[in-house]
Amino acid sequence: MDMETKMTKLLMEIGFLASGLGMTAKADTIFDAAMVLKPKAENAWVGKAVNRMNAGSPEEAVDLLREKALSVNPDSDAAQNFLGLALKLAGRASEAETVLARVAAQSKEKEAVAMARNLLAEIRG
Repeated sequence: MDMETKMTKLLMEIGFLASGLGMTAKADTIFDAAMVLKPKAENAWVGKAVNRMNAGSPEEAVDLLREKALSVNPDSDAAQNFLGLALKLAGRASEAETVLARVAAQSKEKEAVAMARNLLAEIRG
């Protein structure tokens, strides 16, 4: 793993920690720094979207994921799963179910499939 990748991973972890502690402005700044290191990766946009969800703004998260993260990498299972979560939190269960069902059926990543299935189970009750 090269130094930029290691630094980006560390910044992402710190950003998620800050977001989880309610430090949304600081988390956004940290995710911005991660974007500087890896501008063609969707990860920092996913982080910013999770930060919006943690701040109680799932609709903003939906916009970030669709307009930013998925425009960088349309095949990102992580971005699709977090889009499903944001849609669920925004009260758009039907849309969430469509997105998550696609990940559960098509992803080759075991963790992505597990997350999608767990979110689908929550939606379907």
